[in-house]
Amino acid sequence: MATLTSKSEEESTARGQRPAAFTLRSIRPEDIDPATVCGLRSWASTIGVCLPDFSEQQLFELEAAFRLYLISSLKNEVRGEPLLIADVGGEIAGFCGYQISESYLSDLWVHPDWQGKGVASTLIDAVRGALKAEGINILNLEVWEQNQRAISFYLKQGFVEIERSVKYDPVLKLDLLKIWMQQRL
Repeated sequence: MATLTSKSEEESTARGQRPAAFTLRSIRPEDIDPATVCGLRSWASTIGVCLPDFSEQQLFELEAAFRLYLISSLKNEVRGEPLLIADVGGEIAGFCGYQISESYLSDLWVHPDWQGKGVASTLIDAVRGALKAEGINILNLEVWEQNQRAISFYLKQGFVEIERSVKYDPVLKLDLLKIWMQQRL
């Protein structure tokens, strides 16, 4: 387990605020339920606000999709698809999943109570470090073009847009315009 301090935490300390220490670790079976809640709350605060007609049935399907993703991550860890949990005093502040072979950040979710507090930066920094350790010098991701908060964050992190394409989302049952972004490490 590693405890990391992010740049935004260092800035908080400089302003006299006490930063939270994020312990990054692999997902464990007991994380499934709280990580599902974290993912749903994050989704609702970033993507859900862009979809006012999202039904209760779709929300149920989204919860099931998060749960399935998290459960499968327990097995995928061995196949080069780690899922990192940002743990703050036993609370799941966020998580991210990535694929080493594709140098691809597949998921990044931060609980709304922890957004803007360095959790996402800390998680991305850990992914960058893991990829560099494997000799990989590029990190790729895709983001929905209506998720402006995420796009702004990724641009500040040094990602650049490389392509736009329409991709069907099986959970949302919608064609979404996705922005593919990349960063050289």
